[in-house]
Amino acid sequence: MLEPGVYSIHISAFDNGGNEKTGRGLFFYDDQSVVTLHGEKTKCTTASKDTSYEWVVQDTATVKIVWTNRFFNVRHKSNRWLNPVLDMPSGAAPIYEDLYGNRTNAEINHIHGIKYYTVKPAHACSHLYYKVTYFLSFHGIFHMI
Repeated sequence: MLEPGVYSIHISAFDNGGNEKTGRGLFFYDDQSVVTLHGEKTKCTTASKDTSYEWVVQDTATVKIVWTNRFFNVRHKSNRWLNPVLDMPSGAAPIYEDLYGNRTNAEINHIHGIKYYTVKPAHACSHLYYKVTYFLSFHGIFHMI
């Protein structure tokens, strides 16, 4: 691939009886995108206001981190690469549409071009990672047990 973007491959099969079926596969190529920071800093709302939300001063097993409008992938958002892809042209059997896999014709859930977040607490349990896939509210709640 020479240019980043969403691509489709149409594969047609023909037999001696003149029958034809076409299928389509979709894929995404991007070797240039970066995630950029915008807006307010990420904040731990469980932390004390008196410490500018930097220190949790009460014993708790749950920590809430908020990152409202903080992260953007401008290329994915502005080029609409995660939006739904139009159905195959009329006359094509939908059974041959690529409806499974990493890039189907359905919209990829995202906020500002970001598909999900991975959070790593920096403390004694730093080998643990938390993948946050429900991010529509721009926060993650972590149970530090």
